[in-house]
Amino acid sequence: MLRVLNTVERSKGVSEEEALKILIRDCVRVDRLTEFFQASEVAHHFSKKGPVAGVPTINTSSTSETLSTQVARRTYALRNRIVHAKDDPRYAATPQLLPRSAEANSLGPDIRLARFLALEAVIDNQD
Repeated sequence: MLRVLNTVERSKGVSEEEALKILIRDCVRVDRLTEFFQASEVAHHFSKKGPVAGVPTINTSSTSETLSTQVARRTYALRNRIVHAKDDPRYAATPQLLPRSAEANSLGPDIRLARFLALEAVIDNQD
C-alpha cells in the first residue's frame, strides 16, 4: 500500500501522461513487458507499419526511450484519439478514432496491452 501511495505522491502536479509513465515504470515488471512484445503479430502491430495511425510506435530495441515510456506514450496518445472528439482544436492534427472504423477494428493488440498493464498494476499492489 505504501508503494501505491508513493507512486501517487510522485504523480502529484504532473500531467496525465507523466503520471501514466510513473505508474507503468513503478508497477509493470520490465521482463513481463518485454515478453508481451515478443509475439510476432504484436511486434508488427506496434511498428511504423501497424494499422493505427497518429500514435507512437513501440521499438523494443530503442536506446533513446525505455519500453515503459514508449508504452505510456502510445497508451496516452491512443486514449486521446478515442476521448478527444472533433471539437477540441488541440487534437485537430490527429483524427479521432471512430467506432467501427478499420483502425478501431484493429485495436485488439492495444486492448490486450491495456488489459496487461491493468493486471500488472493490480498484481504489483498485491505484494
